[in-house]
Amino acid sequence: VWNEYALKGASFLMLQTEMPGLMVNIDDEKLSRARYVERMTSSIYKKLQLEFKIPWCIANIPNKLWAKSVFPSDDYEQAYEKLFKAICSMCMVDTDNPINSWNSFFKQQDRIVADLNSLRIHSLHYINSKGTNLSVELDKDALWESAGSLGENMIVNMPSYEIFTTPNMYKTNGVVYSSRPLIYNGAIINDFYLEFKDGKVVSFAAKKGEKLLSEIINSEQFSSYLGEVALVNYDSPISNTGKIFNNTTIDENASCHLALGKGFSECIINGEGMSKEELIERGVNPSINHVDFMIGTEDLEILANTSKGKLLIMKNGNISI
Repeated sequence: VWNEYALKGASFLMLQTEMPGLMVNIDDEKLSRARYVERMTSSIYKKLQLEFKIPWCIANIPNKLWAKSVFPSDDYEQAYEKLFKAICSMCMVDTDNPINSWNSFFKQQDRIVADLNSLRIHSLHYINSKGTNLSVELDKDALWESAGSLGENMIVNMPSYEIFTTPNMYKTNGVVYSSRPLIYNGAIINDFYLEFKDGKVVSFAAKKGEKLLSEIINSEQFSSYLGEVALVNYDSPISNTGKIFNNTTIDENASCHLALGKGFSECIINGEGMSKEELIERGVNPSINHVDFMIGTEDLEILANTSKGKLLIMKNGNISI
């Protein structure tokens, strides 16, 4: 059904909610297999979605169990009310004119995107006190984008505070540490690191969910390589709540993040006209998976090697250009 409607050019609005602990007794291999089958049976939809060729948006609605996990000291009704208000606030629904608010925000994002693209960034070096020391190279024709620049009258995630591009999947080296939990099919992976060599994850560990992390990394040929790098200010509406929401759509917009798996052809100049083979040669990850994980901290620094020399584009967790 997903493929059928995607081929018709349908718009997809996906309302999701979290059910903490729902999958706690399900084997990690089964969870990973379920996600793989889901993607395989909706492969056309997923391809068009990640290429932003169909209108789509993922948004969240609260429930009492999820709310209680975010606000544990409150009763269920109070927690639900707080989560509802928090989602409204981070989505600017509580402003006088939400559409104008988002348009104004994306104008600011457009300026940063333009500045990043003018720098013609060759590589990024991430470092923070958690132990992250990671170098990521970009294609010579890499393009930065924001969620508001991907299609007319479309915001692909709600909320969305990120600016992102696609790395060369073969040219990532070093180690990176997670800063927020990763929720995958209702299960939690937390306090983990990934070590890369020539683009591929060669070592990893997690205090929680290590087997599931292994299933993600080893699920198919390219799932152990990066497909996305994204910049998000630490000083931002979601991060400033001080809460971990245990929801990837929300938490990835509170923190700089990376993604294992599929890259974005539109993040390469003329990439959308390239064949799969051409994109792979350029280092654009062709994986059917795409799993975001959060790495941003208040002391994260990113040093960019640009056409104008080396430049600190992120300082103390915030974009500094």
